[in-house]
Amino acid sequence: MMRAPFEASLQSQLAAEQAPIQSSKFQGRMLEEYNRYLFRGQDYPNPRSSDVTHLARPYSTTPRVSLQGVLDGMYRMKCWPVNWADMGAGRALTMRQVAMMPELAGKVAMTAVDLFDYGLEGLNHEEMTYLESEHPGTTLPTAKPAFAQGNAETVQLPDKPDLITSIEMMHYLDSPLGSIVNWYNQLADDGLLIAATEHPFGPSMLYKGRPDHQDGTMSPAAHFVKNLEDQGIPVAATHSPDWLGGGRYIYDAHNFRTLALRKQAGTRLQLMSPVIEVGIGIVDYKTTFHDARLAASEAIVEVVRQ
Repeated sequence: MMRAPFEASLQSQLAAEQAPIQSSKFQGRMLEEYNRYLFRGQDYPNPRSSDVTHLARPYSTTPRVSLQGVLDGMYRMKCWPVNWADMGAGRALTMRQVAMMPELAGKVAMTAVDLFDYGLEGLNHEEMTYLESEHPGTTLPTAKPAFAQGNAETVQLPDKPDLITSIEMMHYLDSPLGSIVNWYNQLADDGLLIAATEHPFGPSMLYKGRPDHQDGTMSPAAHFVKNLEDQGIPVAATHSPDWLGGGRYIYDAHNFRTLALRKQAGTRLQLMSPVIEVGIGIVDYKTTFHDARLAASEAIVEVVRQ
């Protein structure tokens, strides 16, 4: 696929910026860690739910909602292989792990999306031995997923994914909400999108020239979630799992660590207030500033029904 010169230039700039940042990271999260990010509280001795877990539960065939359960459930619904794309996949060790699970073998077509094709290069003998002993077959060439090199904000996938995941990447993007819109628009009908981080990514989005209200009323992230809810798109945002007693965790609408959307057939999203400025903090996390003039009606995203 030919890439427009301007887009290619932006990707090159982003790759040059992120190369030294990402090279210091292991880039090797495994399935257990993915589940902790995506479905917070499900790994507790007495599992606790959340809004995101509730949205994903109809897909999962496992008692505790899990990535492997969602993939298996999607396969059972489709009766043919599930397309899963992981944005910012790093070494794609989780995908390699899934590829070698007997219960999922042949059921999932996987695409790892990243600026860099890390593969298994750079892992020492001890690390490779440990991976193979803990997860047999993970290091084999046959376990490697398809790779799509590109900027996750603009990447165009060859096939419509049934599932898109993103783990600990949103803080490095020039437009987190623009990325969510791009991913949603490529999902298959009834597909699921889940983006998760360790630290809340809502507070890192602001309107240029407008105050950052503590209650989130002026937050682009809060507007994004509310606009989708008002327009009938299944969306869930979670900061922490339910309380021990079963009550739902009450959180500020812009202060979430996991965001999930389900694709409604015949819809596309359009971001109405683009990012006009990006700042970089001391830990290489970005703060994005949206154009407040284009969000005067608090409609930062619109649903286009086809």
